Amino acid sequence: MVWIIVGVILIAAFGPIFYLRPSPRDKQVANARDAARRAGLIVEMGRLEKLNASAPEKVSAGGKARDASYEVATYRRRLPRTKIDPPVWKMIYAPDEKRLVGDRVPTYRMQNVPKNVPEHATDYWRQIADLATSAPAGTRGMEAHVEAVRWIGVEAPGDANAEEFVDSVVGFLDTWARIHVEVVKTQVESPPG
Repeated sequence: MVWIIVGVILIAAFGPIFYLRPSPRDKQVANARDAARRAGLIVEMGRLEKLNASAPEKVSAGGKARDASYEVATYRRRLPRTKIDPPVWKMIYAPDEKRLVGDRVPTYRMQNVPKNVPEHATDYWRQIADLATSAPAGTRGMEAHVEAVRWIGVEAPGDANAEEFVDSVVGFLDTWARIHVEVVKTQVESPPG
C-alpha cells in the first residue's frame, strides 16, 4: 500500500515536467526558425487579420468586439540599398473573397495602396502573380517594404523536414528580392518623363 502511495506522489510530482516537454510539432517549428536564421532571414511573430471571419468570431453575443486574427510567422529578407525606393505593398491570401479593383494577383487581397510602383508595371505584377502561385506551403501573405520583403505564413513544414521548408521560403524570398531590384533598376535606367 505504501508503494502505491509513493508511486502516485511521484507521478503527481513528475507529471507536469513531462507536460512541459515540447511536442514534435514544436520541435519542427523551432528547427525551421533556427534554419531560417542560419540562412540569413529575420524571423518574427505577429498576428494577421482573418479576412473571412464569421460574425461570432468578430463580435461576442454581448456585443464586445473580438480579435478575429491568428498567429503567423514572418520570414524577412533584407534588400540591398538603392537610390530609388522599391515598391511597397501588402497582400493577404484570400481564396474565397471577391476580387477588388486594386487586387492584382489572383487569390490575394491587397491590404494597402501600392507605393513606388512604376506606372506601367504590368510585367512586375505578372512576375509577382507567378511568384505567388509558387509560394511555399502555409503562405498567408506577402509584404514588400522599402528595406525588405516578407513571407507571412503559418509554419507547417508537414512531411518535409525543417531544412526543406526553409529552403523553399529562402528561394521564394530570393526570387522576390531579385524582382524588386530589377524593377528599381529599370526605374533608374529609364526615369519617367
